[in-house]
Amino acid sequence: MFEPQPRKAKLLTRHHSETLLHREKSFDKSIMIRTFRPNFNLTTGFNLFYKCLLYCKKLDNSTNSKMSKTEKLSPREHILDEAEKLFAKKGFYGTSVREITDAADVRLASVNYYFKSKDNLYSEVLARRANTLIDARRSKRESLDFSGMSQRESVEAVIKAIVDPPFKKAATGNPGWRNYLSLIATESTYSYSRIDEHETVHDLKQNSTDFVKSLQELSDFESDQKAHHAYQFITGAILFMLTNNGRLNQLSQNKYRSDDYDAIYPNFLKFLTEGTLALLSDGG
Repeated sequence: MFEPQPRKAKLLTRHHSETLLHREKSFDKSIMIRTFRPNFNLTTGFNLFYKCLLYCKKLDNSTNSKMSKTEKLSPREHILDEAEKLFAKKGFYGTSVREITDAADVRLASVNYYFKSKDNLYSEVLARRANTLIDARRSKRESLDFSGMSQRESVEAVIKAIVDPPFKKAATGNPGWRNYLSLIATESTYSYSRIDEHETVHDLKQNSTDFVKSLQELSDFESDQKAHHAYQFITGAILFMLTNNGRLNQLSQNKYRSDDYDAIYPNFLKFLTEGTLALLSDGG
């Protein structure tokens, strides 16, 4: 049978001589000398040791809870999240690479390592959520069936297919989606948009063109110009609403909020539907 080896006896000095405990080990008859401080016993020692373990575990759990969110993200995704937040708040030119890396708690060189440049990082931020919206809109448009619908109902169905995907994302309260929607609203004010040109964004222009065709088919006079104008007005209104600029808060002295999408949605949908219907029905 395996016999544990006895511990080596500690060398004692006069300072250790206050209290001594001698115990003979039966397995090799060695004499072990253990030292204790005055008024100190094993029960007290075990209690202190147990409390120390509990404290260390609590400290470890606290540290893990703080780090859990960032640990789940790769450095690349964490940089994209922080860049998205800063670009939405301060714009491309108002945001420095150092601000992004400081917010993401990574080295300054990380942007070049993962994205090669600030321009590429910005393009990646714009592109990474775009396909989710494009695919959702396409799916809704392709499922439209105007059979048995009035002209008004048909127009409303097309507008809902355009409005619902971004509004539903904004209404979740997810800060990432709200930052992104605010960012693309600003980006869309430029004549040249990086979203259109990004290689991973598929069929953005085609998707928009298909919605214009749907509106044109619902027009009493199949006016190509009015269908294009209607789509421009609809998307422009959506983008302005999604900027969450607090304008409604200011105008109403905080009685109503720009980010209260549940309250805004029904009135917004009615406004767009009636305006679009009036435009498509006008022969002038």
